[in-house]
Amino acid sequence: MDDVPMPRGSAESIWSAISGQQGRTILVADADDIVAGTADCLIMPNLTRGGRAILFVENVVVAHSFQRRGIGRQLMAGGRGTGRVGRLLQGAAAGSG
Repeated sequence: MDDVPMPRGSAESIWSAISGQQGRTILVADADDIVAGTADCLIMPNLTRGGRAILFVENVVVAHSFQRRGIGRQLMAGGRGTGRVGRLLQGAAAGSG
């Protein structure tokens, strides 16, 4: 069952908070200009594993009418790509100091 849309003002306030978070990326899968699915990715600093950042991929959601078409799999692949880019950027930042 899909979520009921929240009031626009509430959504805008939440989106403002989300988009201001460093290391956070929201992936959106669209089909014919309709949001088919989303994934919330967060790259966080880490004091373990030699200081390598850690990637969280959460809230991978595909609208019911678009399920069983590989969209969730594509969102997860995109999340892994976000992690690879984050590692590259982290390495470049470490080398620039």
